[in-house]
Order: sequence, then structure tokens, then C-alpha cells
Amino acid sequence: MPTLEEIKKQIQEISGPILTLGTKKEIQYLPEILNEGETVLGLTSGLMNANTWLIVCTQKRVIFLDKGWIYGLEQFEIPLNKINSIKQKTGLFVGEICIQDGQGGVEIKNVLKKTVKYFVSVVSNAIDGKFKANDEKINQSESNYQKCVSSGNKISNQFSSPDKINETEFNDIDETISNLKTFREKLPEIRNSKYINENDDLSEAANCFEISLHTFLHEIENKELQIL
Repeated sequence: MPTLEEIKKQIQEISGPILTLGTKKEIQYLPEILNEGETVLGLTSGLMNANTWLIVCTQKRVIFLDKGWIYGLEQFEIPLNKINSIKQKTGLFVGEICIQDGQGGVEIKNVLKKTVKYFVSVVSNAIDGKFKANDEKINQSESNYQKCVSSGNKISNQFSSPDKINETEFNDIDETISNLKTFREKLPEIRNSKYINENDDLSEAANCFEISLHTFLHEIENKELQIL
């Protein structure tokens, strides 16, 4: 799970208006609530049942938190895929946000006006999948990695020496070599991905593959291919 420092940094990096007034206690609990890889995309606060609640949007859910002085933490959430609609209403200084799901609706009042529109847009974008880039990037990294491992192994098995390739074989692997070169440029980014780093076996395999890939392409680029 993310640390409080990491969460505060995420909040600082939010580009739009936010409101954390009166929700310091709730923010302190976020490290216990957010999952690994879950990011704070937007947050605001408002009144529900006469209490001030912190409302947080991540790429997976909208979280509602209220830490009272006497009672413990109250928390509930709505997964993004369960949200049917999100609406807003603004007055002179404050507004309202209403989120509808299959169980009913949640209405947050007295939300600072300048945060209403931005928070609603963040939730809408998250629902549309515009903040799923990181997860998709991880999945794509896995796919690219596995494909290139397979391609590298195929080339290694077929050719014992990269400077002895006949014309037919060269044409067959020319595209693969080009793809491997492109992949090599993206390799540092993929190597640092969450998917690779959280899998010890893949991380070790990635180290070995990176060395093999570099060696193979270095020979390809620096030797004149002899077409038999």
C-alpha cells in the first residue's frame, strides 16, 4: 500500500482544484485504505448527514471517509464500474455532487464550487478509462516482454551464428530484428514497470534477457551479414 508521503505527493500533483479543509484526519487513514498501485486522481469534501466527509476518486473507485472525534472511521465506496451517473449543481459559492449506482444515490452538499466541476470530470474520465493508462501499460509490458522473449529464443535456436544467414532466413527474421530493436529502446521503461518489479522470476528473467538481447543486436548491427 502507498505511504502517507506518497499519497500527499499524489495530492500535490493533482492539476485541478481540490479541497482538503477539515479532512486532515481522513487523509491520515488513506494509506490503510488505498491498494498498491491505486492513485488519488481527485478529491474534495462536503457535507453528508451533517458531517464533513472526504471524497476521493482513484482509478478504481470513489471513496467516502468521515473520522469523527468520538466514534471511529466511517467509510464506504462506490466502484467506478457500478456508477450509473454523476451529476453536479452549483450555486454562488458552493455546490452539490450526486452519484447514482445500483443501490441508490449519494448526495454531497456544501462542496466548494470551484472543486465541483473538476471532481465530477475526474470521476467521469476515470469511468471512461482515461486513467487506466498505467494498468494497460503494465499489461502491454508483460505482453511485449513475453513476445520478445519468444522471438529472441526462436532466433537463438535457429541460428548459431548471426553472420551466417541465408537470404530466405534473413527475410523471415528481418521484421523480428526490427521489432527487437524497437523493443530494446523501450526496455528500460518496461524493466521498471510494476508488473516486472513485483514478480521476482520475471525480474530475474528480464535481466538475463536484456543482456542476451543487447549482445545479439550488437552483433547484428556491427557485423556484415553474409547472404549465402
